[in-house]
Amino acid sequence: MITVTISGEVLRYDLGRESYEFVNWIEEDERKHGSVSLRRLIGGIGFAFEEFLDGKPRSDPSGKFVINTGFLTGLPRNGVPNGCTRTYVSFHSPAKEKNGNYGISYAAAGGLAGPHIKSCGIDGVVLEGRAKDPVGLMIDASGDRKEANLTEMDPGLTTMEAIDSCFEEGYRGSVVVGPAGFSGVRFSSVMVSYMPKDHVRAAARGGPGMALGGMNVKAVGFKGGKDLAPKPRGADDAFKEWMKGLNKELASGSGTEKYKRHGTWGGNWSYLVPLKSLPANNFGELDPKDAYKLDPEHLREKGFTISQKGCACPIMCWKIPTDPEGKKLWKMDYENVDLLGPNCGVYDIYTISKAIEMCDYLGLDAMSTGGVIGWFFEHNNRAGREPTFGDGKALLELIDLIAKKEGDGEILGEGVKKASEKLGDEDIAMQVKGLEGAGYPFWSNLGYAFALRGACHTSLGTYTIGLANPDGVASAEWWADEIAKAVPSSMICQMNGSCYFTRKVIVPELPKLVWNLLGAKATKEDIDMASMQTFLIARMIDNTNGFDASDDVLPERSFRNTTTHELLDETRTLVYQKLGLDENGKVNSNTLEDNGMEEFSRYL
Repeated sequence: MITVTISGEVLRYDLGRESYEFVNWIEEDERKHGSVSLRRLIGGIGFAFEEFLDGKPRSDPSGKFVINTGFLTGLPRNGVPNGCTRTYVSFHSPAKEKNGNYGISYAAAGGLAGPHIKSCGIDGVVLEGRAKDPVGLMIDASGDRKEANLTEMDPGLTTMEAIDSCFEEGYRGSVVVGPAGFSGVRFSSVMVSYMPKDHVRAAARGGPGMALGGMNVKAVGFKGGKDLAPKPRGADDAFKEWMKGLNKELASGSGTEKYKRHGTWGGNWSYLVPLKSLPANNFGELDPKDAYKLDPEHLREKGFTISQKGCACPIMCWKIPTDPEGKKLWKMDYENVDLLGPNCGVYDIYTISKAIEMCDYLGLDAMSTGGVIGWFFEHNNRAGREPTFGDGKALLELIDLIAKKEGDGEILGEGVKKASEKLGDEDIAMQVKGLEGAGYPFWSNLGYAFALRGACHTSLGTYTIGLANPDGVASAEWWADEIAKAVPSSMICQMNGSCYFTRKVIVPELPKLVWNLLGAKATKEDIDMASMQTFLIARMIDNTNGFDASDDVLPERSFRNTTTHELLDETRTLVYQKLGLDENGKVNSNTLEDNGMEEFSRYL
């Protein structure tokens, strides 16, 4: 077959033995399976999850870690659409634990790492084992041959210091762990380098920082070669013209307009506040009276400017406010603003900006951090203790303590599930499968119960459909249909390398892109099947680690309005039927046969 926007190579590195090999994974797959699957060719988690599939429970989340790309990852000069710089990390999640075993998860980010991975002539890196001391793994393809070398690194460096250290040595693409990852914070992130270097992008959900830090890896850097980035060869003029039209739609079309104009922050504020659906005070309130104070339009009226900024793509999903005195604040994404702001009872834009910045520098998932602290504030409020909602000073102090796992941060750094199991108040711990919730109401999203990562809005994209369809939310049949449809459509967004917010433009065109950029014929149904297979592989890994129907649940606070325990129970039964799972939510031989995966029956 012709490979054009993938190289067909990965770096396999054994950290314990300090040995590595650049291998042709396509040839590996052909020897192992007789052919190469479409899901592996598309990439992202479609490639990565199979690396973890061995039929054995995992009692250590730090045994294996995959950093990779999708077939669209790159820059426009490499012949791919604009806005496709995605890097994926896959790992056993420290947050997703059951009886001492760990389920599978992933995180993703735009930025520089993805294109620089491709410029090294590889599609990704598969790490195994544990280094003796904290190290950086530096992949250098700038010479006559590709090399991978370990160098000592200080685990206490902030993420920005680690990225700067890589930059100084010519490794412009990097994935780094902050101090929180080496402290063992279960929701620590990895950060991805960005240009200009004044900001970073977070691959944060599920604790990749602890997983990679547990392998004693502080950073993975990429220094590319001049002509190693794969690009289409011999594309005809018609396809080139079509690609120009696609890029125009990405840059100025209606499918991405919301994010370009308002970012996720302003776009969701203007959508959720009128619907009385903005989470506040640990999801205990959805109509906070002070929400207007953080509305970008209100800030503009007060003399702030809101820059049009984005992560090397036309979407411009995050914005940077500058106050009337010219002080530039940190980058603002919706979930981080809400969860570190109203969810903690804080409405001061300066405090929230500092909180997000601290999370980025220390290597913390800002969403989970806001979820944990919001829970802690309510836990204290119930007990008549301080600090509680609205204490901005305590918010910042707790972020620092969590990153160090000192004082109250020692238990809070374990995540809200474990903290509530130890301290009490599990009924208000807003999590699913150990992952703290995203910034959307739980009652209006039964999909959280079935999402691959837990209470994650992007691994099962049903997070606003309940709000948009009030006539459907009381129906188990409606929910089951929507959830079953959302599984493949959500998985493909974590595979192909494009920004999640380009999905309305990119996903419908994937058959054409797969043919012209991979040389593989694939219908929409073929791509949906590849996406479903990816979900089922993840489900198999989770089943092996003890996860079943008892984990496809929602926190108690979710049950309000039309959402009842009975509705969730009925929906769960119907979802399993539609996905071909057994009554306990497990993949079985019939599931595999129905999805063309019979060869994986040995892992059941």
